[in-house]
Order: sequence, then C-alpha cells, then structure tokens
Amino acid sequence: MVHLLIKSSPLLILIFLYLFYLLLSKYKAYENPVIITSLGKIQGKLLTFNDDRTACLFLGIPFAEPPTGGRRFKKPKKKLPWKDLLKGDEYPKGCIPHIKSKLKSSNFSEDCLYLNIITPNIKKNQKLPVVLWIHGGGYSIGSGVLKNINEISNIFTKNNIIFVTIQYRLGPLGWIFIKNHNNTNNIQNLGFWDQAMALKFIYNEIKYFGGDKNKITIIGGSAGGASAGSLSISPITTHMIDKTIELSGSFLSKWSNFDVNILEGNSKQLIDRLLCTNNVLEETLKCLQNKSVKEILIVSEDIYKNYNTLQFGAFGPTISGEFFSNDIINSMKKSKNIISLTGLTSEEAGYFTILNKAKSINKMMLNNNTIIHLNENVLSRFIDEKILKDTFIIANSSIRKELVEKILNFYLYKNFNHKNKTNEKVFTTVYTKILSDVQFNLPIIKLATLRNTLRHNNYLYYFSYFNPNWYDKKVKEYLNASTHTSDYWYILGQPSTGPFISTENDNIFKKNFNSFLIDFINLKRSPNDTFIYNFFMKKIEPILKIFPTNESMKNLNVDLLLPRCNDDNTVYINIKSSVDSEYLSMWIQGPISIIILTLGLFGNVHSIKVVFQSTINTSTTISLIALALWDVVLLIISFFHHNFYTFVLWLDEYSNNNNIFKNWIFDKLEFNPYLSACILNGLLACAHMASTWMLIYVTAQRFFAVSRPLSFISHDSTSTKKRRRTSYVKSSMAKIKIPCILSIVSALISLPCSFEYYVSECLNSTGNIIKTVKTSSLIENRNYIIFYRSILLPILQCFGPITIISILTYKTIDSLKIMMHRRALILLQQGRNSIFFSDKDKTKSLQLISALLLGKFVVLRCLPTFLEIVKLIHGQKFLLIDVADLLIILNSATNCFVFVVVKAVFETRRLKKARERQRQMVVNTAVQMLRISRFIASDKSLLLDFDHEDVQTISSSPTQKTCSSMNDESKHFFKT
Repeated sequence: MVHLLIKSSPLLILIFLYLFYLLLSKYKAYENPVIITSLGKIQGKLLTFNDDRTACLFLGIPFAEPPTGGRRFKKPKKKLPWKDLLKGDEYPKGCIPHIKSKLKSSNFSEDCLYLNIITPNIKKNQKLPVVLWIHGGGYSIGSGVLKNINEISNIFTKNNIIFVTIQYRLGPLGWIFIKNHNNTNNIQNLGFWDQAMALKFIYNEIKYFGGDKNKITIIGGSAGGASAGSLSISPITTHMIDKTIELSGSFLSKWSNFDVNILEGNSKQLIDRLLCTNNVLEETLKCLQNKSVKEILIVSEDIYKNYNTLQFGAFGPTISGEFFSNDIINSMKKSKNIISLTGLTSEEAGYFTILNKAKSINKMMLNNNTIIHLNENVLSRFIDEKILKDTFIIANSSIRKELVEKILNFYLYKNFNHKNKTNEKVFTTVYTKILSDVQFNLPIIKLATLRNTLRHNNYLYYFSYFNPNWYDKKVKEYLNASTHTSDYWYILGQPSTGPFISTENDNIFKKNFNSFLIDFINLKRSPNDTFIYNFFMKKIEPILKIFPTNESMKNLNVDLLLPRCNDDNTVYINIKSSVDSEYLSMWIQGPISIIILTLGLFGNVHSIKVVFQSTINTSTTISLIALALWDVVLLIISFFHHNFYTFVLWLDEYSNNNNIFKNWIFDKLEFNPYLSACILNGLLACAHMASTWMLIYVTAQRFFAVSRPLSFISHDSTSTKKRRRTSYVKSSMAKIKIPCILSIVSALISLPCSFEYYVSECLNSTGNIIKTVKTSSLIENRNYIIFYRSILLPILQCFGPITIISILTYKTIDSLKIMMHRRALILLQQGRNSIFFSDKDKTKSLQLISALLLGKFVVLRCLPTFLEIVKLIHGQKFLLIDVADLLIILNSATNCFVFVVVKAVFETRRLKKARERQRQMVVNTAVQMLRISRFIASDKSLLLDFDHEDVQTISSSPTQKTCSSMNDESKHFFKT
C-alpha cells in the first residue's frame, strides 16, 4: 500500500497543485480590482449581485485638481499623478448647490470634481462602449451620486457597457460671468470646462478600465441633456463624443442659454455686493477667492429670490465665448456629426407646476391657493410679465398685448369650450401646457429642426407611457400624464417623482426601453425607421413657433419659442434625419427613380407600338392599349409627385451650378412641387387602381377567349353583314366602353386621396413667407385610416385584384391544358407532331408569363401594401416609403410590358421551334418516300447505299436537325 502511494505521489502532487490553483483563482476572482492608469493606481470594489452577476465599482476618482483657493472661478486644472494607491470605495462629496442651507450638510464640498465608474468584470484588451451620465438640476443643484447600483448594473454592465457619472461646479461657482476688458476670453461657462475635463479624462484613461474611447455616449437629463448637446457642438469636446442621449433638455432653452447681458448683470451684482468690484480682473478674482462660500451663496440666493424670471437659477451657461465657435450655428456647422437622440415627455412642466418638485429652483409652482384663483386675467398677466417681459425680454407693451391675445387664443379658446373657461382644472392645464412648451418642448423641437437642416444625425422620441400609481389621488385630478424625469426610472431605476408600486406593464416597458437605449448605444450608425417606431407614440401635440408678423416686430429681432397663433395643426412625428437615410432617399427619389421611370415610359410606348401593329381590332387590343396608357399616365404622375423636386435638389447637391437650374425651374417655369403633392396624390391613387383593373380586364378577356364558359347565340347572316359594315371607329368605341367605365369608377373611389394634403403659407426662421404641404384633418382621422386607407383601397388596388387575377389565370391555364390535351390526341393520331409540340410550347409560354405576372404583383405590390397597412395601424415601419413607392410604381409600370413584349418574345421563340419541327417533318417525310419508292423498285443495293450516304447527306443539311428515328406509322409501313 505504501509502495503504491509512493509510486503515485507525482500524480497526487499534480492534483494537489491543480486544486490549490483553482482555490487561488477563486479567491482572486473575488478580490477588489486594482487598475493602473497613467496617473496612478486605483482600487475599486467588486460587486456581486443575486443573479451571480459581478461588476467593478470605482468611486471618487479625481479628474481635476480641487477648484479651491486660487483655483476658484478659474478653468479646472488637470489632475496631477498620484503615488499611493487611490481607494475608490466611497462616493465623493457633491458640488455645492446655489443655496446656503445645503452648506450644513456634509455631503457637499467645493472640492467636488470627481467621477465614478462601474464596469463589467474587467478583462484585458476589452473595448467596451462607454456611457457618461451628466446630472440635471438647472445648473444649480444635483450631484453624480447614483445609489441604485444594482439597477444600473442590470441595465448597462450586464450588457457590457461601462457607466460613468461626473460632477461639475454649480450656481455662481460654476456659471459666473466676469468680463475681461483686456481680451475676449471672459470668465464664463466654468461648469462646461469641468465637464470637458471629465470627458477628457475618460477619453484618455478609459482604456485601462476596458473601455473604447471612440464609443463614448453622453446621457444627460434636463440640464444634463442640454449639457450633452452643448458638449457635442463645442470644438473642445466634439471629437471625443460618439453619440448623445438628451433627456428633456436643449441648449436652446432660455435656462440653458442665458442672455449674456442678463448673466453679466447678475454677476456684476454679485461682485458689487461682495465688495470685489475692480477694473483689474486679477484683483476681482483675488477678492472673490478670499470670500467664504457662505458669503457668496447668501448674495446669490438673494439675487435669485428677486430675479423675476422663470429661470432655474440666477447663473447658468451661455452658448458663446471660448468654449464655443462664437454663435450656435457656426458651432454646429464646425462640430462633428454626432448621432443624437432627444426625449420628450407628455407634460414636462407638470413636474414643477403640479408636483412642486425641485423647490429651490422652481418658480412655476402651483398650490391650492393659486390654483383656486387661476382665471383668464391671472393667466394673461402671467404670460405678459413672466414669459414675455422677463423671460423673452420684450419691452414693448403693445407687442406683448398682441402676443398675449394670440397665445390665449391658441391654448385656451381653441382647445376648450367657453363654458369651461371658469374651471380651475382648465386653467391649470393651460398653464402647464404653456410652460411645457416654453421651457422644454419648443427648444427641443427647434434644435431637432436645426439639426435636420444641417443634416446632423438626429432622432426624437416622445415618452407618453403613464402609470397611474406615480401620483396620489389629489395630483391625478390635475395631472394624468408622464412628466419631466418620468423616464428616469426606466433608465436608471430611480423614481424621480417619488416611490410608487410598479406593475407588470412597467416591467415590460422598462425592458423594452432599456433594449431601445442599449441598441442605440451599440449602433455604429443611425437607426432605421423600425428602430424608432418599436414602442413610442408617433405624434406630439401641436407645438409651433411665433415669428415676427410685421416690420416693426422684425426690427426688434424677436424670436419667441411659443406656439404660432394661427390655424396650423402641424404635428412632429419622430423627427429623424440621418445622413445615410437622407442620401439614400435622395438617390432613390432622384436618379434611380428617373432611370426606372424613363425605362418604364419607353417600355410602355413600345408596348403600344406592338399592339398597334396588330391588324385585328379586338377587345383585347383595346384593353391592352388602355392598360399601357394608364401605365404611362401613372409614370408621368409619379415623376412629378415623387421625384421631380428631389431630382432638382439632387442636381443642386451634386453639381456646381449655383442653383441656376433649380431657380430656373421654380421661378421661371413657376413649378410648384407642393401643389403637385396635393392634387396629384388623388391622381396617383386613381392611376394605380385603373392600371390594376385594366390588368384584371385583360386577364378576364384571355380567360373567356380560352375557356369559353358561356354559350353564345349565333347571329344570322343579315346581322353578320351589318356587323361587317360597322366602321372601325364605331367598333373601337363599342369596345372602349368598359375601360372608360373602369377609369371613371376608379377616379371616383380615389377622390378622397386628393384632400389628404393642402398647401399653406407659413413663416420660416428668417421671417419670410414660404409654402409648405400639411396633412389635413382627413388623414388624421383614424376611421379614415382604417376603413378607407387600410381596408378599402388595398382590397380594390391590391388584394382583390391579385385574388381575381390568380383565379382567372388558374382557370385559363387549366382550360388550355384540357383543350390542348384533346387537340393533342387528334394531332398525334394524324401524325402532326410539330403542331402538337407547338401547342405544348404555347401552354408553357402562358404558364411562364402568368407566373412572372403574379410573382411580380405579389413582391412589388402586395408586400409593400401590406407593410404600409401595418405602418398605418400600428406605427411600425418595415420599409422605407421611398422604396415602397418605387416598388409599387415598378409593378404598375410593367404590366402591359409583360403582357405584350415578354409575350411577344415567348411567341417568337415558340414559332421558331415550330418552324424547326416543320422542317424536321419534311425531312422525315422525304426519308420515308425514298425508302418506299426504292422498296417498291426492289433495288436493295440502292436502298443500302441510301442508308449509308443519302440519309447522312439529308440529315447533315444546314436547314434541318438530324433525325435518328421514324414515326410509328412509317415503321409499321416497312414491317408490312
């Protein structure tokens, strides 16, 4: 036994070492991770969750030197390397908010420029996407502390995405404006410089955490969303960003783009009251740096208290100065084309007006007392003073009075009954809607439109999901919709409106919403239509813009982000404009469509020419001509309806003609593409229907010609003679009745399509009057969409015709087979093989043409129509509208071509084969006659010679093919 143990000891040693290695590996797997960056070592925490997931958490990583003492009110300075191990196991203190009461808390400090990172279990050589979260709070409150790590890990690190939160200076410490009289580099936007320093740290160091610096997506909410957009257009940071997700925030809002004069005035008031006024900038800074934070906040809080505006603080960013390329437009033009996704909720301002959240920065709150006293006069005074005068700085009282009337007309009189005008709920709703538009909706829509104009990759979603458990019974009397930050719980797992009981629908929607965001973050290019339409509503309430309407207002350069006060009911449906999809649409609607339409016109003209060459005046001839003519009309209408305007723009885009061609078309020829979009819409539907019905008519004529299902009473000779004397014109007119009737009926059925759009004048961003196409109330009617667009038209244009054509074609081929079978028996008995094979080829030709016609109809017509119905009903889009239109036009434009030209090709091949078989029959007959004659003459030697020579000579003749056998009758003859 001992001998065996000694003998097997090497094996036992190996097993022991292996088990020790496994134990050590297991121990190391649960060790706190240590990362070596270019600045020093960082030790994090290894997190283990209930579902056996693991993640690494690194808290309190400094990305800049503390902005204290001599660095206060200055740009952040890059963090110097550290020698000792940095322990990242505690959240850092948040930046000091703009109110002094928070100074009592130990959770805030002036030394606050830190970030936090949570990663999947780190492995070497990983290149994972990175999400950078920027908190909101009106640039006055908030921090980068996210305590619900389990939810964040479940959403992001579980999907191999690194999640980072940052902090930046707030209130006067981060957004003061001090003018530098010596040069143009004023002290401003220090909070943006903090964010830029954090982004630069991530860009340079994230590789050590397993991240890819080229896949950084910035997500921000409210002020964080506006910050994400601001960073995307700054020359300092634009090259470091791959995508942005901007939740309920736009840098075009008044609160995220302060008027420079107002911001400078507030800052000067702060400096004066702190007794730090000095013409020398360095002396002013030195004085401010010597003041305590409490002294600064006491003054700034008092300034905001007396600041008669809707801003979320007395200090904030301005899109100007060194951080940007002067103005917004130039900054956007020079920036990288970043993919952006912006989110809106149903009632943004309800968070402030009814829920009364963020009280320290909220000047929009309503309470029981103010709600009771809300009426038309109070609302008018609020619009005049708070919005027009103090927020949009309109000093002219007469202009404000005119605007107040228009705004009330749009929000109050048009949307509610006069009987309900005394209802407090009505005024609360109107008050909330106005503030939602002013503070959030309109700046976001304006930015999305501007991005589309500049061809930036830009997407907008509308968060309309609502859970009644969010609010208590009292709140639900005034608010039953998603509001500002309602989407936070579905992204970060943190309910911003307070604890609530989640439902199964919440969990399902949360899962879908998370998948939506993860897919967007992982995309290498812009999402397609299907991506956007998965689970978001398509429509936002009417959100418009007031522009100056007369010369006096134009001179004031008034640009109000308020609803335009007219009959406009424009809706914004998921604004989307990626460069890829836009250029694809331009190519499809431009040169590609022009080529296809031109070829279709030539093909149909050639078909008409082939039909006219027929000397027989039959109903089929007339119907084929009608089919070809409707196809020509369809192509011409499609050219103007879908393609002409885009083709002109395409020429302008890809040529250096300085708009000469475009101006010549639209100015001199006075071509109006918008008018064509309205009038020709009905004509296009009519042409599609008439062309399809002509196809049914031709198929039916072929069916009756082949199967002859009805017994016709023969006319006497007198009627026959009269019929022969009938003129060609009268005969044609008699046969053209049915095509004319079908055309008239299709025109009447398609008439509503002409009223789906209308042309309206509006003012563009420069104040000039332009024309645009707008959808009428008809196409917004759901009954119209379901019963007419989704049921009636598809049945009459597509699914009904394909059913009828399929049945008629099947019956035609079946009847032809029966008829040919009977005919074949007779022909074979008579020995007329060539005619038998000709009939067989004719049947094959008909089958091939029918298969081609039906297959073409299913793929090019039925499939796009079915997908269009799905889009109309459910809002889920599977096919680009340009591609769908092109396929449908291609189908309708090739019907007559298949019937005439393709059929002619098959007929030519069939006749050629028939002639070859006829020659073969002549050869066979000649061979038989020679054999018979020589047999009768009993000249066997000649017969033998003929077998070896003459047959070979005849068979090798270039006019016929070789025959190696005789028919059954000749063999029987020789045997006899």
